[in-house]
Amino acid sequence: KESLFFDEENAQFMFNDLDLLEKITIDGREQIRIGVQYAKKHEDGSVENKAITYFFTKNKEGNWLIENID
Repeated sequence: KESLFFDEENAQFMFNDLDLLEKITIDGREQIRIGVQYAKKHEDGSVENKAITYFFTKNKEGNWLIENID
């Protein structure tokens, strides 16, 4: 196993880049979007490049929480 990868059963992950970090307003609601690029290394040694985006909004108490993961 390589030290740059995070372990999961039958796979390892390595985070490559923070490719999106922005605060926007949609329909009067503030939203923070954070995009991450990562590599997923499978048990057979193959590597798959992937990306994921986290969407945060404020709740009624004013705390930022994850609203969606895409």
